[in-house]
Amino acid sequence: MSGPSSVQGPPITDKRQLVEYHASGNKPPSAWRVGTEHEKFVFRHSDLKRVPYDGPDGIRALLEGMTRFGWKPVIEKGNIIALSNDSQCSITLEPCGRCAKSATSWGSA
Repeated sequence: MSGPSSVQGPPITDKRQLVEYHASGNKPPSAWRVGTEHEKFVFRHSDLKRVPYDGPDGIRALLEGMTRFGWKPVIEKGNIIALSNDSQCSITLEPCGRCAKSATSWGSA
């Protein structure tokens, strides 16, 4: 759970303020896409523990290894968060909804 924000602003006194704040971040209808959202968890066979992001057998190493097949890393704050290719398809930690590949083959639904 996060603590109180260090940014000071006017107090929220009406539900409409919250609705307007969240609505201001919406994409325009022309940018809407249809897709599914789900999560996949990766476990080690040896001990059934979840695979961490870092480490020699982590998610970062998996994504870095897939670059040898032509995928290009998408970097955020120094971390690979996704892979993409020239056809606008991407391998992400969340599905992108732009291509017809199944989620089990690391593409989007």
